[in-house]
Amino acid sequence: MPRNYNGQYNNKTNSRLSPTTIIIAVLLIVVVLAVVSSRSTWGQVVERQQTVTTYGDRFPNAPAPVGDNQIVQHKSFTLSYNNDYEQADWVYYLLTRQMVNGSVGRDAGFQRDPAVALQTASTGDYTRTGYDRGHLCPSADVRHDSMAQKETFLMSNISPQAPAFNRGIWKQLEESVRSWVRRSDSLYVVTGPVLTEGLARIGKQTKVAVPALFYKIVYSPVNGGQMIAFLLPNDLISKSISSFIVTVDSIETVTGLDFFPGLAAEDSLESSIGRLAAWQ
Repeated sequence: MPRNYNGQYNNKTNSRLSPTTIIIAVLLIVVVLAVVSSRSTWGQVVERQQTVTTYGDRFPNAPAPVGDNQIVQHKSFTLSYNNDYEQADWVYYLLTRQMVNGSVGRDAGFQRDPAVALQTASTGDYTRTGYDRGHLCPSADVRHDSMAQKETFLMSNISPQAPAFNRGIWKQLEESVRSWVRRSDSLYVVTGPVLTEGLARIGKQTKVAVPALFYKIVYSPVNGGQMIAFLLPNDLISKSISSFIVTVDSIETVTGLDFFPGLAAEDSLESSIGRLAAWQ
């Protein structure tokens, strides 16, 4: 037993760490750093969500909030997540010519959205169900920024779509909107499913509702403003997109949502049927 400076025995044990303890501590530090590094990209998403303040100021021209549904802000789009149906009520964004003319490639890595508090569906919930993982904000709309491109593959931006619908008329409508913004510089876009009780469900862990209808609303503030809205069945469609032009008011009726609540000309624009020729 070691002696103290008075020559007496010291009852304290040796405080030096053993080699085994040091090795374990180093391994734990390495594991923690690896986890932090792997989550750093999506940590930016969570941080942005925490900065949301006044709704109207933060999200101009966005739909009104829906009950207690979480508003999630990503780099290029904002959404209202509905936990009851495990998908967004709406996805809203300002689409610009720069966004669609970018050179960033498609990043098809579907992931849960860490910014959604109660967890989204997983990509596995769609596997072998017969439904596509259908984008609400299309990845081809976001080609200006690699992080924004990755975010379009978060599962909060995905709804179950019939393959014939997703790869058919829905794709045609998305391409039309991109052609419109190349001529007009910028457009506001709101897209989403019609979520109602009694919808079929898919998924092993998370029960995701399968919408029977999807909508898309496009608003241009130029020259006093113009608006065009589409309501389409989630199925194989042989008709042209012009057959599915409706008023915004009619979409508000079937969804219970309030679009563009702060817009001065809201009533007149939302009660009128847009003319496709005016956008082409």
